[in-house]
Amino acid sequence: MSALLGIEATKVAAAPPSLVEQGKFGGAVRVMYDKYVFLAADFTAGATLKMGAPLPAGATILKAVLVTTALGGSTSDLDVGWNASDDGVEAADTNGIFAAVVCDSAVSAYAPSDTVAGGGATVGTLSAFFHKKFESSVQIVITANGTCSNDAGDTVELEIWYTVE
Repeated sequence: MSALLGIEATKVAAAPPSLVEQGKFGGAVRVMYDKYVFLAADFTAGATLKMGAPLPAGATILKAVLVTTALGGSTSDLDVGWNASDDGVEAADTNGIFAAVVCDSAVSAYAPSDTVAGGGATVGTLSAFFHKKFESSVQIVITANGTCSNDAGDTVELEIWYTVE
């Protein structure tokens, strides 16, 4: 019985072998992590949190994790995505990672697994971020789509796993 080969495994098995794209075989995984602690009830509709340092050009997102305390607000939710790159190469997609994460209770959201504990959420479509490779540096952002009734001391944490070519 013959073995079936994935795209990158086919490149390695070829005679002569082809080069595998950097970051897809033996690449180092990097993690961008940031936490925001609210000082007051200030996360109003349209407010944006910039999280971590911008992802560098060549970054390919592998996984995302969002964890929040109960931020309150039964009509509010959060989006996680990225701003447009400064050079205009990458378009903004402010809900490209998570869309409409309800923040009225504590949340633990994992993408691309679509696993959400706590508030309801729709994970951004896999085509938008899973193995999304950025040609230019982008800033990851969290946007409030309604006013959260957060209190001082409430938190939002975000972790993005990525490789870089």
